[in-house]
Amino acid sequence: MRTSKSLTFLLSALLLLFNFITAHVSFATDLAGSQLTYKYLGGNDYRVTYVLYRDCYAPLQAPVNEFLTVNSATLTFPLSYTMNQIAGTGNEILCVCPAAVTTCAGGLVTSIQKWVYEVDVTLPAQCPDWTFSVRHCCFSYGVTTGVNVHNNYSYAEARLNNTNSNNSSPRFTNEPVISICQNQDYHYNNGLVDDEGDSLFYLLTPVLQNENQSITYQPGFSSQQPLTSSPQVSLDPVTGDLFIHSTATEKGLITYTVYEFRNGMLLGSATRTIMIVTGPCTNQMPVLSGINGTNQYSNYVFPGTNVCFDIYSNDADAAQLLTLTWNDGIQAATFTTAGTPHPTGTFCWQTSLSDLRTLPYDFTARIADDNCDYNGVQIYSYHIFVTLDSAQVWLNAPVRNGQPFISVSPNPTKGPIIIQSSEIIERVKIFNDVGACIRNGRKEDAADICTEPPGIYFLEITSESGKRSVHKFIKE
Repeated sequence: MRTSKSLTFLLSALLLLFNFITAHVSFATDLAGSQLTYKYLGGNDYRVTYVLYRDCYAPLQAPVNEFLTVNSATLTFPLSYTMNQIAGTGNEILCVCPAAVTTCAGGLVTSIQKWVYEVDVTLPAQCPDWTFSVRHCCFSYGVTTGVNVHNNYSYAEARLNNTNSNNSSPRFTNEPVISICQNQDYHYNNGLVDDEGDSLFYLLTPVLQNENQSITYQPGFSSQQPLTSSPQVSLDPVTGDLFIHSTATEKGLITYTVYEFRNGMLLGSATRTIMIVTGPCTNQMPVLSGINGTNQYSNYVFPGTNVCFDIYSNDADAAQLLTLTWNDGIQAATFTTAGTPHPTGTFCWQTSLSDLRTLPYDFTARIADDNCDYNGVQIYSYHIFVTLDSAQVWLNAPVRNGQPFISVSPNPTKGPIIIQSSEIIERVKIFNDVGACIRNGRKEDAADICTEPPGIYFLEITSESGKRSVHKFIKE
């Protein structure tokens, strides 16, 4: 039998939680997180969805209904709606090994349920400041980064400006990861997808207990630094990538807010608040590479390109079996996996002229091990820019893992280019700074630009085995 490598720090935390709960059974202190989103249905109709992430240590069951408030400065009184629990929800979202018995099943391994509530609403007018909100009592016990948070309501909100266009909020496609390991890098992305292709901007914002009223953070903690981390907690505002390197045993709360823009106008926002527990563990987190084994997570391609690349998984715990999946973030693309115990993911997408746009196309990949009690999980994001900017395409071209050794000299050059390679070179192409191919042939035929004007050029070299390399050089 494989040795268990569970998050042992959780055992003492669970005892503390049990003591708190049995002393305060009159409160439904069950909330480990929440999120609020909406979908445009037509006319002035919207479907609003509230997700409750319930800590199964709470003594009470999830409520049958939640209550939505809809407000705007144009209204004399807010509108109220009853949100109904969606049948079939309440599934556990934490990844545990088959042998673990969770608190949701009467065991001792902490787990979280996902409960979903929905209601359709009709807005009475077009307004720039619609606010959808849900309050729920109360946060789970034992939060160490806030002051008496278990006495606070949770306040989730989403905002909408429907004055000039109809809009659905972005969708969260990745479930939260609750438990992370101390003294290890942790990567996570919510996998937000906007079906209308709007521009998204991400921020860490205060955890709210009421509208415009934050919880009280313990000294040293804030919305921007919700946990002890070195380097500090960071959220990339463009990609939504979260990075934490925890250095303490803690239980904290973090709120992500995503803002949505169209043609420079703010259309709305959506939020997700989630509890994160950190502490020491013996399990080593699985990791994913960048594109083709590099540390590069963005790719620039011309429209019409059939873009394909590989993502490699790895784990310092060599005996563990890894599972690699993606969030289907680019619907026309494919993502296949092969190999065990450390699978390789292959992403492919045939782009077209209609895909040309300034914003990237994004997807996320999730890697999980089979550690017991808790699986180690990380989520990385990848970005495809479909562009006519040739400089971006050539400057940012990733190369495949196992690229042959290639030396290009001199650089700068007055004309002749010397190419040395560990493999036989099949073809050489040279492009100018506007993307025009000015040379196309074998190495001895193409590697001379004596007759070309001074400037920046890009040398694309393809080996006999099909491996490709791109080099930037300067003609004096």
